[in-house]
Amino acid sequence: MTMALLRRLGSSLLSLALLVTLVFFMIYATPGGPAYSILGVHATPTAVASLNRQMGLDHPIWRQYLTWWGHLLHGNLGYSFTQHAPVADLMGSYLHNTLLLDAVAATAAIALAVVLGLLQGARSRD
Repeated sequence: MTMALLRRLGSSLLSLALLVTLVFFMIYATPGGPAYSILGVHATPTAVASLNRQMGLDHPIWRQYLTWWGHLLHGNLGYSFTQHAPVADLMGSYLHNTLLLDAVAATAAIALAVVLGLLQGARSRD
């Protein structure tokens, strides 16, 4: 039992690490890189260079990747340039609605499962 739990935990951690890595490299798959995504297509090369320097995007990719992991492990999820707020704050503001939606969905799923289970149980006696 303990080994099964450890295998599951290891598998979950590996999946999480792969997902974080995929997200990191997807940011660089955008045309022009992250700076152009933030500044828009009409950004000047000077503005792009300045933002790259400000965000540390002028460092080698391996250093950016390690910095990304360091920030993530310290709870720094970054800054949303579209909503102009820290990502952790945005996630916190949406947490109430997420939990409410989860509770309603779980209640509906359990109710449906009980009804279907009762119907199947009554049907199998015939």
